[in-house]
Amino acid sequence: MTPETPSVTPDVLLAPLDPAYLADENPARTGLRWSAFLAADALPRAAALLLEGGWHLEDICGLDVREGLVAVYHFDRMTAPGRLAIRVLMDRAAPVLPSIADIHQGAEWHERETADFYGIAFTGNPNHAPLLLPEGMQGHPLLKDAAARAPYLYNGTNFLSYEDAEAVYAKAAYARERGLAGVMFWEYTQDSSGTLLQSIDKGLR
Repeated sequence: MTPETPSVTPDVLLAPLDPAYLADENPARTGLRWSAFLAADALPRAAALLLEGGWHLEDICGLDVREGLVAVYHFDRMTAPGRLAIRVLMDRAAPVLPSIADIHQGAEWHERETADFYGIAFTGNPNHAPLLLPEGMQGHPLLKDAAARAPYLYNGTNFLSYEDAEAVYAKAAYARERGLAGVMFWEYTQDSSGTLLQSIDKGLR
């Protein structure tokens, strides 16, 4: 493990990998200290650099947004907490990423879970058996209907939200029509105008 110094912060470690986005975050608002967007082929190198710098993998999850599928990797440190999110955007028609299971212990489990729910293929993962879903199950339960997909809302500088009024209205209407228990949206703290809450209310009526 590399000694804890300013030289091993993610902005230094990941900059040579040409991230599309790399910025400091406000932990009080986002739960993150840093956020980055990387190309798929940069993932293994990023994972190795972070391991050398003292970061461990917390989890991997997916998002189904209008632009495609997104894999989100969360890393943190025990000695000097500073949570990092690395995001990778994929073409919905061919969602494939290189596995980092040979770099970070536990990645195999998270990759298999993400494959179960979003259909993302992790090349190099040593175990492609479903983790949580029944063997032979068709489809991936966390993929969305096109009308319910929110834009990622990256404006070139910041991520504004994971949702918009149109998307949360569609989700609320879907829940109402099918008698489901409820709905949710991300980034509640940034809905200062109440636009998303109003759209949910409208969709549920």
